Amino acid sequence: MQGESTALRHHPQENVLVEYSTGTLHQAGSVLIATHLAMCPTCRAEVETLDAVGGALLSKIEPAEIADGLLDRVLSHIDETPETDATSAGTTPSTQASVIPRPLRDFIGDDLSSLNWVEDRPGIDRVDLPFGTDCIQAALFRVRGGGSVPEHTHSGNELVLILAGELTDDDGSYRPGDVAQADESVTHAPFVPCSDSCICLAIIEGGLDLDG
Repeated sequence: MQGESTALRHHPQENVLVEYSTGTLHQAGSVLIATHLAMCPTCRAEVETLDAVGGALLSKIEPAEIADGLLDRVLSHIDETPETDATSAGTTPSTQASVIPRPLRDFIGDDLSSLNWVEDRPGIDRVDLPFGTDCIQAALFRVRGGGSVPEHTHSGNELVLILAGELTDDDGSYRPGDVAQADESVTHAPFVPCSDSCICLAIIEGGLDLDG
């Protein structure tokens, strides 16, 4: 599988994988986790186990009676709803597709240079993604080699998936496929330790409080 690594060192916390498996994780987080799963056989196996456990529990629940015509209305609604699932068919891979795993590629295509990059601050470019909301920012960030993110705290949860390059934080280095997580208890200033740019997918709930 393209982009897959068997040596990832940083994985999503188990509660996030449980939310993904049960369908209770918001769309932005689900896209990030689906993209990570395309790169991480370890978490993919864990989610398969969670899915199996959930299915076994559901099979023991007594079926409830449903109103007449409800099934027909639900099926009709499904037929009218366009596909937005992160695993649906996407564009044809290009030479850049190796850094854009399939679930994310379905939303942004396979050409990073064609995206509408804007300068977020010196040394950092950003592309806002269509599955963000008023309360949840979903964006690609490109931090140039040797650059850093200003020190900041969080007013909510933050998930960051490395797609290319390397990002270093207080708790270690993150490489393609690794997931960094932070919450209100974390203050940090990640930086790129090498000359190559780091490209990452970030899901930020509630915004950041920048100190610089």
